[in-house]
Amino acid sequence: MSFVEKVKNIIEGINRKIRKIRHSDQKTKRNWLILSTTIAMILIIGLWVWYINFTVSGISDINKESNSSENNDVETGIDKPEAVNVFIRGFVVIKNVITQKIKRASSEVKFLIQKTKDSFNNVKEYTPNASSSIPFESQ
Repeated sequence: MSFVEKVKNIIEGINRKIRKIRHSDQKTKRNWLILSTTIAMILIIGLWVWYINFTVSGISDINKESNSSENNDVETGIDKPEAVNVFIRGFVVIKNVITQKIKRASSEVKFLIQKTKDSFNNVKEYTPNASSSIPFESQ
């Protein structure tokens, strides 16, 4: 059996399986959808992580040649960047940025609250004089 015939047999088997799934009940269709989607996601994320490792290690090799990454490796304790380390560093950076923005926003809110309190404390209460006329007096 040649390679082309093997490929044709595999494709025919896949077509038969798809026809069988099409004629099955909704629960079976949903289960196959979930399974195929999960497998596709795992494959795509796996290829993506491999690509990031490949790209980051290429960048790391360039940095090692120029000796510019020595300080970064000493500071972080990571010799070779990998996808997980990149994600961890990214998470730490995002967490720090969010924390700074929350602190800044809370200090601005505190400032506005204090400013509002001060403006209410400086308001003089209105007390009508005997000479002031009341527009809607009952007679």
